[in-house]
Amino acid sequence: MILVKRLLIFIAIALPAVLVAQVGDTLVPLRYNRALMYREASQPLQPQTGSRDLITTQNGLDYIFAFDTMHLPFIDDFSTDKQKIYNYDLTQPGVDTVIDYNFLVNGVYMDYLEGIDTQSFDLTYNVNLQKWDSIANPMLVVIHYEDPDNFYLPTDTDTVWLRPNGYINNGSFVPNGIPADTVFYNKADTLYRIPDDNYSLWTDSYTYINNTFGIDPPTIGVATFDGLSLYGAPYHQTLSNSNEYGSADTLSSKPIYLKTKPTGTGTYNNSDSLYLSFYYQPRGRGEKPDEEDSLVLEFYSPTLQDWTQMWSATGGDTKPFQQVMVSINDTNYFQDGFRFRFRNKATITGNLDHWHIDYVRLDDGRSYADTIIDDVAFVDQATSLLQTYTQVPWAHFKASPNTLMKSQSTAQINNNSSNSKLVNFSLQVDEDGTNIYTSGLSVVPNFAPTTLQNQDFDLENFVFPTTNNDSTHAFNVKYVLNTTPDFNRDNDTAFWYQQFKQAYAYDDGSAELAYSLQGANAELAYEFDPLVTDDSLRGVYIFFPRIYENVTSLPIRFMVWSDISTNDILYLGGSELPSYSQDRDIFVRYEFDKPIAITDKFYIGFRQTYSDNVYIGFDANTNHQDKIFYNVGTGWMSTLYEGSLMIRPDFGNGYDPYPVGAEEIVHAENVNVYPNPAHDVVNIVGVNLNGTYAVYNIQGQLMETGKLDGSTTSIDVAEWEKGFYVIQVMQENSEPEAHKIVIN
Repeated sequence: MILVKRLLIFIAIALPAVLVAQVGDTLVPLRYNRALMYREASQPLQPQTGSRDLITTQNGLDYIFAFDTMHLPFIDDFSTDKQKIYNYDLTQPGVDTVIDYNFLVNGVYMDYLEGIDTQSFDLTYNVNLQKWDSIANPMLVVIHYEDPDNFYLPTDTDTVWLRPNGYINNGSFVPNGIPADTVFYNKADTLYRIPDDNYSLWTDSYTYINNTFGIDPPTIGVATFDGLSLYGAPYHQTLSNSNEYGSADTLSSKPIYLKTKPTGTGTYNNSDSLYLSFYYQPRGRGEKPDEEDSLVLEFYSPTLQDWTQMWSATGGDTKPFQQVMVSINDTNYFQDGFRFRFRNKATITGNLDHWHIDYVRLDDGRSYADTIIDDVAFVDQATSLLQTYTQVPWAHFKASPNTLMKSQSTAQINNNSSNSKLVNFSLQVDEDGTNIYTSGLSVVPNFAPTTLQNQDFDLENFVFPTTNNDSTHAFNVKYVLNTTPDFNRDNDTAFWYQQFKQAYAYDDGSAELAYSLQGANAELAYEFDPLVTDDSLRGVYIFFPRIYENVTSLPIRFMVWSDISTNDILYLGGSELPSYSQDRDIFVRYEFDKPIAITDKFYIGFRQTYSDNVYIGFDANTNHQDKIFYNVGTGWMSTLYEGSLMIRPDFGNGYDPYPVGAEEIVHAENVNVYPNPAHDVVNIVGVNLNGTYAVYNIQGQLMETGKLDGSTTSIDVAEWEKGFYVIQVMQENSEPEAHKIVIN
């Protein structure tokens, strides 16, 4: 699926690289990658640049992370994440301690050594002969270890003799009277050596391994390069220069044997025809890299101890994945400890300038024409077995389980081989770790060579069982293909985690872009058709992504319509501030101040107060553009953008461990507070008001109190800071009422 099937128009605004602009709504790149912000991998403070182990410090302790040197072939199609995870847990198996020292003397540790550059002699007094005898001191070999990155490798050697124990002066022995030519001081440090994981292929984890950003890759999963660090934040955090440019992500291979063959029968040379190949794609479903942006391939020579650029590509718009073949024919690289790495240069202030690589292969016995892989593979992530939605409330599904089930599901398969293939397909469903369904085999006897096609999986009237009585439930869905021979089995399975919570969802949980409206009082409506018509809507889940502008001070009012064509409004909430999620769940839940009875199709969205854009997450992998509508004052229009908004109407009970703002009290009909938002004056209006009022800021601090006076009480707010406030109205013989207002 191409993200936008029309001419891309770029406009100059405060945000860099607006993807698409049209009157009313817009798409822009994200600034952060929420999928990486809670990554458990810990990256060392400094990258590993040489061909041996990595030494780093964490929490005051010194660590050595061992890297096993690999034999050919090197293959990674990124269907799984094989980047190095740096686990600093000292209780894991295989951890041992290593002593780091500055020098050894004849292989023995000494705290210090006083040496003489020439042959030295110690003196001893011979009582029988009544004279001093001289005894030659043995030669000492001092081996130095002073490379901080390779402390176990000798850096220099000295030959010395021990300083003599003294000398004779006028017939008398003078102890220790000869000064040393050289004094060596030693320091022993304890390091903790962490063994290799025997799984990873790369020594860093700066790239994003995913199956959503690439468009039609050779196999499922790509490594995405952007302007973000391994934890999903921009490399350059300062917003004063949103176009800061520089080196960004790096993907470095482990050390590789390119001298010693795995059989031990010889060494590699040009006659072995070594080639490194990979596929790459600019942009994909992300943001287009500019002309000055680049993707670079570099080789490391243990002999030269340096990296050399071997290939590069400059930025541009999306194009199909292209394979690159690079010959290894320089004797400087036929060494054990050879490495290669990919790097990108980009705008390092956000999730920008995307490159994606796939199917990296390094092996011998290849040629420049060796571009075909005998591999049949899934291309995209698996999809939901539900029609229309990716998620529905568990209680709603249980009420009508057959309504939403697909009769068949579809997955994209790629035959990378040059031969027709006999391929079997099946689908499996697990519940609570137990297989509850396995489909019959679907057989494609002649899957055409080098083709990408959709494969249907017949569900044979399967319906998710509804015996579980919890409020939420989930199933694991697995798509499986099988063919023989097959070069790589890792990409023969695709997964979908089918969740049933308490909300409806069109999106797949990943955001590739951010969507917004332009204009004060602009309205956004998202269409949903529920399975049941006797439940009440209680809130909404929404993902506000962090971009270049902070939207948390831009008030919105959540709305629900039964029909937008007639402007039939079921709910218009008070002003709320967008909030960024602080935990692993990217969605934030907003509770409505009253349940909204839903009897048919409905629309949920919001009205923004100012002309400033309020950005929400946009999933470019699931397309429900026919459900997205906006009104900027000229009537309701459909969006032109293919994708899904990350807005989920919630029918649950409203429990939220991370509530947004203060709960509003439903106020009586005879009290009104206006204007809202306000700038100079706020009026409390009612019939025969008799009591007091109190104003609190968002931190709960009391700002002002006063008496209610008849039908109208005015409060001067001209000097108040912008933000949310709560006005508490307390009348005689009546419950206190809270009115949330915004001062702009």
